[in-house]
Amino acid sequence: MHLVFYVLTIKYKHMKIITTLIGLLVLSPVAFANSTLNLVLNGGNAFTVYLDAEKYQTSSTIRFQNLFAGRHTLSVINKDLHNPTSLYNGFVDIEDGEVLYGVVSNGNLTISTQRNNNTNQNSFGGHNNCNEVQPSLHNNHQFGMNEQVYNQLFQDFSFATDSRKARMLINKAQRHGISSNQAKQLLNEFSFDSQRLSTAKQLTDAIIDRQNYWTVGETFTFSSSKQQFLRHLNNGNYNQNGNSNGNCIPRPNPNHPNHSFGMNQQSFQTLKRLIRDESFDNKKKQQVLVAVKHGKISAQQMTQLLTEFTFDANRLETAKAVIPFISDKENYWMAGETFTFSSNKSSFLKALN
Repeated sequence: MHLVFYVLTIKYKHMKIITTLIGLLVLSPVAFANSTLNLVLNGGNAFTVYLDAEKYQTSSTIRFQNLFAGRHTLSVINKDLHNPTSLYNGFVDIEDGEVLYGVVSNGNLTISTQRNNNTNQNSFGGHNNCNEVQPSLHNNHQFGMNEQVYNQLFQDFSFATDSRKARMLINKAQRHGISSNQAKQLLNEFSFDSQRLSTAKQLTDAIIDRQNYWTVGETFTFSSSKQQFLRHLNNGNYNQNGNSNGNCIPRPNPNHPNHSFGMNQQSFQTLKRLIRDESFDNKKKQQVLVAVKHGKISAQQMTQLLTEFTFDANRLETAKAVIPFISDKENYWMAGETFTFSSNKSSFLKALN
């Protein structure tokens, strides 16, 4: 739920003006958990399914009910005891109240709003009936390296020098892919910023959720290292479509019609904290632009961030720059209320229209 305030100005005949702040409780599209995802799994008899970092066991079908609208991470692993393999590793976008039917086969996920007539509706197992297992300590990721590879690498870091850590990390990431959260935790194990920065840059092509990779900036000790890393991401000096060996999944398309829910709450709170930690508006702007470059941000989220800027001119410059990345542009007018000067508000609204 979000509390949105509207300013009501009433003029009396004697030209007195009364301004009243009215708070309206507005339910956002993501406030309801009433969406459903049904999956048919081909390529084995037993599977491990991760949905938003939660682990489930199933045979060939599974149903997830009461899902929130938005983007969900999905990973499917064939549980062959001798050769477990990843069948799918990616994302599912779902709208409020939507019922989706998906088929995972040969490494691909096919999604439809229509059920295949060959599949019995009652054959989907509700996830509440599955043997649910909580993820391990280091497994709360966006499904990059599998649990075994990641935990072994984390253990190998214990007595390694930074240069050896870099070689091991880059090698594993190029072979298996790696999530932003995994990279963040592993880079945090480095002793020196110089090697951490060099490795972070080299990892970019292997990151499967590049829209979240800016969060790695928190691992740097010196602000100069962080700024170099953010400039690297902002300049796009890397393969925009993933690494060449095809291990990494395609990057999310910011223009996808279902990509309209803004930044997930965890990423937004991280970004908000980073903005508050910056003393200068130009660094706040850089942080915002890098964060939204590979994804989207909602009008309400961006309005909150703009209040963290010190000067109106910098606030205006940033507000205009992020317009292409606002998920719900029809609501972005609310950011106009953050400006101190009416001239800046007018300039912003003109750019928005």
